[in-house]
Amino acid sequence: MPDYELIIPLIIVLVGLFLLVYFLIDFSKVVENGVTVRVADKGSLCNPSLGSLSVIPDKLCQDENGSNVQCYQPDESMDLIFEISQVPYYFASVCSRICGSISIEGGCEEENENYKECINLLEPPSPCNNTANPIGRLTGTNTIYYAKKVL
Repeated sequence: MPDYELIIPLIIVLVGLFLLVYFLIDFSKVVENGVTVRVADKGSLCNPSLGSLSVIPDKLCQDENGSNVQCYQPDESMDLIFEISQVPYYFASVCSRICGSISIEGGCEEENENYKECINLLEPPSPCNNTANPIGRLTGTNTIYYAKKVL
C-alpha cells in the first residue's frame, strides 16, 4: 500500500499531465486556424466559344533560326506575325519582343503600334485570369491556338 506522502505528488503529476494535454490540444487548434488558407476568387478562366475564334490557315513560316514553324498573321495590314502553339504563353512576354525598350520592372517603355496591337489581341478581358487570349483555331480542327512569339 502506497504511503500517504506520495499521494499528493502523484495527484499533482496527474493534474499536470492533464493540463499539458489540454494546452497541447488548444495550441494545435490555434495553429490549425492560423495556417488555414482561404482562396478568394478574383476571376476565372474564360474559354471563348469555337465559333467566335478566327480560323487559322495551316501555314509555315521561318523563325530567326531558319526553322519552319506554324504561324499566323491576324491582320494583313499590320506587320505582326505570330508563331502559334497549343500551349498558352503569357501575353506580355510574347509582345515584349516588339517593344522598343523594356524597363527594369519588365514593362514596355517605348510602345509602338505593333506592340499596342499585340497587347489588344492577346490580353484577356479583365474578369479572366487566363495567361493569354487564344488567337484562333486551325483550319478543319477544334484545337485552340495561342501566340507563342512574334516572328
